[in-house]
Amino acid sequence: MNANLYGKTILIGREQEHGRLGLCVVAGGKPIMCAIGAQNSVPNSVSRCQPNEGKAHCSIDIDKDGRIRVANLKAQNITCVDGNEVMKKFISEDSNVTIGRDHYPLEIKPVLDAAANMVARVEKPVPKTFSIAHLEKIQNDYNARNEEIDKEQSMTMLLFRVPMIFSSIGAVVTAMAKVNKMDDLGNISLVLTIFGAVVMVYGTYKYMSNPANKAKKDNMNEYKSKYVCPNPECKRKLTNFDFEELKKMKKCPFCGSKFE
Repeated sequence: MNANLYGKTILIGREQEHGRLGLCVVAGGKPIMCAIGAQNSVPNSVSRCQPNEGKAHCSIDIDKDGRIRVANLKAQNITCVDGNEVMKKFISEDSNVTIGRDHYPLEIKPVLDAAANMVARVEKPVPKTFSIAHLEKIQNDYNARNEEIDKEQSMTMLLFRVPMIFSSIGAVVTAMAKVNKMDDLGNISLVLTIFGAVVMVYGTYKYMSNPANKAKKDNMNEYKSKYVCPNPECKRKLTNFDFEELKKMKKCPFCGSKFE
């Protein structure tokens, strides 16, 4: 249901001139009226809609939470919900409502749509309100994953530096072994070289199996797909806006929906 109808009352009855279903709602401080249905489709058992006199057969009230209530406006009128005569009753858009002794079917959704269109012509649309609490977790998870990727990248780069360190030490040890004719030092140099080569191979494997650039790209793509306006009619990406910034803005920069 259109949020423009929240807090509105729709008067409903038979149109005076052409016998259609007449609707009246106050918008912009003035009562406005329209009619729906075919001419002479509404029986005389349905009371006329006379907004200037505050008269109608029944009304539909929409509260601030969007709940719908039908109310019979005169004791001699007949308003039924699901076959039972009522004076006031909360209903849904799919409820079976009839009015008058002839049980004229009052279809709720077309009535609400017609009233919403009348209001929209006079009043600015009421922005919808959505919670953005879940966006904070999405942004935190994105930042945490980026930190993990940076740490993994730093470790991988360290694995590439280790062989160079061991090679340098090995070269020094080899030179000392030659000068001092110490075979044991030569063996140590060989061990250091082999160990450095193993570390380099492992580092190369780590880099090739999980390149940081691809991981960051995948993380960004997931972030973009989730960090969006919660309004299902908008769903625009909000990745250019920090969560704290969105809280201060209190609305979507694209569709104008309110954030809470």
